[in-house]
Amino acid sequence: MLSDKIKKYSKKALSNPREVLSFLLRTCPLSRLLSDEHYTALMYRIKMGTALNLRDPKLFTEKLQWLKLNDHRKEYSMMADKYKVKAYVARLIGQEYIIPTIGVWDSFEEIDFDTLPNRFVLKCTHDSGGYSICKDKARWDKKEEGRRLKKRLKRNYYYSCRERHYKYIKPRLIAEEYLEEKGGGIKDYKVFCFDGIPRAIAVYSDRGIGFTRYFFDTDWKLLEVYSKYEKKVSKKPPQKPGKLDELLELSKKLSKGYPHLRVDFYIVDDRIYFGEITLYTTSGYTQFDDVTLNAKMGEWLKLPKNGR
Repeated sequence: MLSDKIKKYSKKALSNPREVLSFLLRTCPLSRLLSDEHYTALMYRIKMGTALNLRDPKLFTEKLQWLKLNDHRKEYSMMADKYKVKAYVARLIGQEYIIPTIGVWDSFEEIDFDTLPNRFVLKCTHDSGGYSICKDKARWDKKEEGRRLKKRLKRNYYYSCRERHYKYIKPRLIAEEYLEEKGGGIKDYKVFCFDGIPRAIAVYSDRGIGFTRYFFDTDWKLLEVYSKYEKKVSKKPPQKPGKLDELLELSKKLSKGYPHLRVDFYIVDDRIYFGEITLYTTSGYTQFDDVTLNAKMGEWLKLPKNGR
């Protein structure tokens, strides 16, 4: 029942009327009757509080919506598939940057957990946010995590975001080696690339204990612009990684030939690992506190003239 889903939704999200409306739109079965264009325009109005301009888009968030509706390259589904993308990335930059895969399965029931290491990461291949981190099998709630992941496997993420490439990805589960920096935790280095040129880097950390995001240019100059609903909890920003130049060079190789890709990496023990490729950050609904960055990133993003 929809009412049961709402009860389970976080109190923080429900305190925001826009989040309530977007949740209802995503979960209402009747929303599937809407065309991609109408759904996207309605969701943009709800999320961003303004009408979506597709005739002459200027903002980064507007141009991402345009790409969602017009740029449909066949390789996008492969790029978003968390299993298939590994072979693609290995061909372009090398197998040494790939997080080792422990196994891949069509269902949760197929997994023999006795053969898995004590620590691992279990991911859905076909959506965004469908994962479980196991740091200790003795403490990991297999029943609850299985229930959650099996529910994810039944879900076609396309209907929530209308990113068409998700519609054609086979739902599977993949287990990867668990990565952690010295002292615990791990940082995501998310490189925003435009026509093969890295322009900005978002660094995410403190996940599970508050969540931190810092935004830098490629010279590691801190950009004091944060998205709404994201709070800085660390007292000082992360130091410039020693592998920054290599990180940027890898991003160039992976994003060449595309109007915009966000390429994610981890750095552990001075070694770079590929994380994932994201076509539309936050599905194009990032709510910037300062619209100047939204506009600036919109300038960086040059749309194809005729779509794809």
